[in-house]
This record gives sequence, C-alpha cells and structure tokens, in this order.
Amino acid sequence: MSSAVLLLLSLAVVVAAATTAAGDQHLQYLDNPPDLTLRGGESGKVVYDLPGGFRAYITGAAGSSHAVLLAADVFGFEAPLLRKIADKVGEAGYFVVVPDFFNGDYFDTSKNISEWLKYHSPVKAATDSKPLIDALRQEGKTVGVGGYCWGGKYGTEMAKINYVKVVSMSHPAFVTADDMKEVKCPIEILGAQNDTVTPPKLVYQFIHVLRQRREIPYFARVFPEVAHGFACRYNTTDPFAVKTAEQALAYMLDWFAKYLKTIADKVAEAGYFVVAPDFFHGDYYDKSKNFSDWIIPHSPVKAAEDAKPLIASLKKEGKSVGIGGYCWGEVKCPIEILGALNDTTTPPKLVYKFVHVLRQRRESKKRSKLLLTCLTAYGPRAMGSSALLLLCLAAAVAAATTAAGDLHLQEHFNNPPDMTLRGNESGKVVYGLPGGFRAYITGDPGCSRAVLLATDVYGFEAPLLRKIADKVGEAGYFVVVPDFFHGDYYVDNRTNSSEWLKRHSAVKAATDSKPLIDALRQEGKSVGVGGYCWGGKVVTELAKTNYVKVASMSHPGLVTAEDMKEVKCPIEILGDQYDLATPPKLVYQFIHVLRQREIPYFAKVFPGVGHGFACRYNTTDPFAVKTAEQALAEMLDWFAKYLKKMPRTTATRRPHHASQGHVHST
Repeated sequence: MSSAVLLLLSLAVVVAAATTAAGDQHLQYLDNPPDLTLRGGESGKVVYDLPGGFRAYITGAAGSSHAVLLAADVFGFEAPLLRKIADKVGEAGYFVVVPDFFNGDYFDTSKNISEWLKYHSPVKAATDSKPLIDALRQEGKTVGVGGYCWGGKYGTEMAKINYVKVVSMSHPAFVTADDMKEVKCPIEILGAQNDTVTPPKLVYQFIHVLRQRREIPYFARVFPEVAHGFACRYNTTDPFAVKTAEQALAYMLDWFAKYLKTIADKVAEAGYFVVAPDFFHGDYYDKSKNFSDWIIPHSPVKAAEDAKPLIASLKKEGKSVGIGGYCWGEVKCPIEILGALNDTTTPPKLVYKFVHVLRQRRESKKRSKLLLTCLTAYGPRAMGSSALLLLCLAAAVAAATTAAGDLHLQEHFNNPPDMTLRGNESGKVVYGLPGGFRAYITGDPGCSRAVLLATDVYGFEAPLLRKIADKVGEAGYFVVVPDFFHGDYYVDNRTNSSEWLKRHSAVKAATDSKPLIDALRQEGKSVGVGGYCWGGKVVTELAKTNYVKVASMSHPGLVTAEDMKEVKCPIEILGDQYDLATPPKLVYQFIHVLRQREIPYFAKVFPGVGHGFACRYNTTDPFAVKTAEQALAEMLDWFAKYLKKMPRTTATRRPHHASQGHVHST
C-alpha cells in the first residue's frame, strides 16, 4: 500500500479501531457524567405519580397543544444541563415532560453497566411510557420525543410503534440500521464525528436505510469535532462545546416545529384566530373507499354553503375572515394559488388557465389587488407586461416553502439521480478523512495529481457522479468526492430547499475542505477541483483562495459575476442553453469579467440541454448521454492542460485549443 493510501485511510482506520475497542473496554456513553453542582435556576418542577407510575420534571406551557417528552441518557432526569434543555424547549411553546425512567436508579461508576442495562431496557421503557403518552394525547396534545444516548434508543422504539408524531435523537446508543427499517414517523438523527458508540459510519447506514423509505421524512447531521454526549453533557467552559450543543438544540426545535406543529398552529402563532372545521364529520377519505362515491356526499360547493353560519358568527364578533384551502377547497376576493411542478391533479397548465381567467377580471377596483402565486416551470421568460403576471412570478418565493424558494433555485433540485443505477463502481467509501469527511475515492492513489469533485445537492452517492469520478480516475488522477453534506442530502419533495441551503453553505464547505486538500498537498499532489451545480460554487470559492491549481465547473449554481473578479487560478465554465440557475447570459457575464484579467479561462454553452446535463442526465437519451460525455471530456482536457498532461480517454471530445481567454459558445 502506498503512502498516499495510508495517509487518506489512517484516520478511517482509527475510527474503526476505536469502534471495536469501545465494544467492551471503553463505553463512551459513560464519559463525562453530569455535574450536579450546576443545579439551580430551573423553570419547572418535579411531579409524582404520573400515569405509568412515573415521576417527572415538567416545564413549559401546560396549556400548549404540543408536548415533548425528553428521554435522558443513563445519568437520569436530574442532570442540570438536561433540565436546562427542557426549559428551553418549554420556552419555545411546548409542554415538556422528562420522566424518571430509572426510578432513581441512575447509572454511576460504582455500577456494572451490563447489569444495570438488564434492569433498564429502553425497549421496555417505551412500552411503560404508553400510559403517560396516552394521558397527554387525551388532553388534546400532539406528542414528540427527544432522546439522548440511552434515550435515543427509547425514541427509536417509540417511532417504531408509531405512538408519537415526531422523534429527534442526539448521539443515540444501542440503535441499529435495522431499527430504521421499522420507523413510522419523521425522525432526526444528530451524530458526532468522534462518537464511538454511534460513529458517523453507522449514522450513514441509518441514512442509507431511510433513503429507501420515501414515505418517512428524516434528517441527519454529523457534528464535527465533538464526541458522544456533546448535546447534553458538554463542557460549559468550552465555547465551542456550548455553541455546538446550542446548534443541536436548535435543530431539534426546528424538527419539532416542522412535524409536531400543524399548519393551523403556525398560522395562529402569526397572530390569527384559526378555525379548521371538520367538513366531513369524521368520514375522511382513505384508499379503501371509492373516491367517486365518497365525493358525492362531500361536495365542496355544499361545504361552502354549510360554512356560512360559522363565518357569520365570526363576523359578528368583529373579526374579518380569510380562508385557506388545500386540494378539495366564481372568485370575488384576492386569491392566492400555490401550485406544484409535478402536480397531476392541478398541473401547471391548469394553474396558467387560472392565471388567464383572473387576468381578465380587473374591472373592479376592489379586485385590482388580485395576487396569484404559482410555481412555474417556465421561469422569468414567461413574464409579461401585466402587473398581475409579474406579481405571479415574483410571488413564487412564497410557494417555495414546498419547492424551490426562488425560481432559479428550482433548477438545482430538478431531476434527482436514479439510485437504482448503482453498481460496478471502481472506488470505495472511506471515513474519518481530514476535515471530518467521509468520501468516495477512486483512481490512482500513487498519482501526483489529485482531483476533488464537489457534488450537486444530491450528494456523493449519486451513481452517475461516481461514474464520472471513476472515469476521471481512469484518466490517471487520484479522485476524492467528499460528502460535504454529512449524509443530509437534498431529498426531493421532502426537504425545504431554502432551509436546506441555509444549512449547507458552499462557501463554508470550501473552507471546511481545506484540511483535506492540505493532506493531499502534503503527499506531494497538486490538486484540481471540479464541481456540479452547488459544487460549482464550492469550486469558485476554492479558486478565489488560490488553494487549488485549476478549477472546472459544470452548470454551476449560486455563482455571480462578482465571484469571477476574485478567481486566482485557471477556470473552466461549462454552461447550457436552457439553464435558469446560470443562464447563458450569466455565463457571458463571467466571460466579460474574465477577459479583463490575466487568468486563463475557458467557457462553453452546450446547446439543447438544461441545468444538470453533465451529471443528472437521462441515460436512455443518446443526445443527453453524448452531451454529458463531451462535458467530461472538456473537464479532462482542462485538467490535462493545467494540472497534468494525460492520455486521451474514450469519451468523445473535440481537439482542445483553448488558449488564455478562449471562448467556445454555441
């Protein structure tokens, strides 16, 4: 094995060895027991004889319609930092219950952990707590669970029996990938880079299982440079530890807000009195019913008539009344329509018919403020002179809570990779690389030239991306494809794209990758970087810092002409004719800036294709396949010119004569 392989795999081996050692000789979940001297300043109180025979620390809003049950680690419900977490969850508007699952028999170092666990099974605790949860539900509360370490297994068991609405677990213990196969509610997993109980590799196994289960929303993150217990047993004198714990709490609260609170709750929090009538009187539709038969007695036209007395009573109270409807719900008031690109019930074409009708209805001043919000596939090119249509397109930001946020951002999330194309990969995944990354590595580890590939939003597991990496490796390079998202890839239709992009800054990713690039450079390698979509911004940021020798980006996202003013290495830009994220006009702006500088560059706009053409193409479309091969050939030519002279690959390519400042546009 070469020194290159040794250096890149060394940290991965350490993690594997640590996991093995942790099995019997050292149990990390027993480290750093809570400091009970930190007690004081608690907002809640301990109550006794709750359903199930529990005592518990309770805090927060007792009248809230949402309850959170926090499951402690092995050190129990008296831990001061855990109670501080409970108080903060309560301050966020929840009623919080922290049961004493151990009935005072908390673990301490005088006890044998194996014997202790025999009497304190998290699986049994999940069953024992059902009466307590039943009592909360009977009060009209929706219930979520947050768990730490031992409590993470408890949370998993509750998720498996579908007894709660949502689960979040931080540095869980005793949880397996098989558990994820049985989860029945939204689940969040917050892991730690240096956790030997549930190491990053195991978290990624959880993710792999959950990705196959499209009906279950999930979120996972591995926090860098922290270990097991980071969320509830942190060092209060260490600013980094405190900040990381606060971030973990914020993630948990966001997860609860997303899946525990209803839309009606969120509207109420915005200052409205909300009424959600049961128009169906309990006879809701399910797949066992014939829809044509069901809809006859449940006419939305009749429901509108039936609702008038209720609306009249609200108006008598001096309330002005608005209405929001979903799916089943002659317009005489301002109306907003939130459509979706992939809706087959009310497809975009029908939404545009709504637009057409509403545009004709401007005869009344009262109606002149009509605002239509629609999610359009056609982007800015569809804008007309009409103020209404202009508002329609501008207001797509509002529709983005379920889709793309901004029209051009939707491009980043279209056409997700087909994961069934996996197989026949030449490389392998390694863990514990510098910077806390796992990565797909392939190619020649002994080569003096390395290429770092930065992925699009769908992450490093995308089969076509790995195929590209293998081909770059076959061209004589050592290739590293980091998992910049630590398993938190964008999941089509289940992820709020705007929130996702906030969590995954390409600028930060470029900074985070420097230790990995340093390791490659210390092996004597010169490093180039290639990027796709989101990864194009990573490429640009690295090129601005002069940290790499050469850069190539295909259909980049989030890149501006201003960025080109700071680029310090040769850069290649491969755009496409129908790209809304980086349209040809923007590519030409890049060119205009680069022509004023002494930086070698090459730019090309590929005809007849759209955003994602280089790494998310249709493998059954010969033209799409050929265009993607051409893009790969261009990238390899660019690397050969500025990183290393390499032999030609089998991919179709034109002879490359790009001198400094050469532009080839079609």
